[in-house]
Amino acid sequence: MSYRKPFVVPRIGESLDGARLVNWLVEPGQSFDADTLLLELETDKSVVEVPAGEPGKLLERLLDKGDVIQPDAPVAWIEVEGEAPAEDAAAGAAAEAVGEAAGEAAGKAAGEPA
Repeated sequence: MSYRKPFVVPRIGESLDGARLVNWLVEPGQSFDADTLLLELETDKSVVEVPAGEPGKLLERLLDKGDVIQPDAPVAWIEVEGEAPAEDAAAGAAAEAVGEAAGEAAGKAAGEPA
């Protein structure tokens, strides 16, 4: 059994405040291993490669190249094996609402109709 969950950039040694998404290294629909690098972020000091941390499949990207990473905010939806823990299910619903709101705000900023 598998379930959908948000992928949040893990806390790393460097501060991610103001980090920008430089490149996605995995395409939607592509499966990955725990050590697969999913994306690259640029901080004020360096470019950081972000590993998946667990095996799964990339379902949807929530950010595009050049977008600023918000601390503890999801950057993608992934599918992982197992049964969703109760707290993950609740967190997933909250993250989905945040992701939809961010997408609507980005569309309005770009001048797209609501």
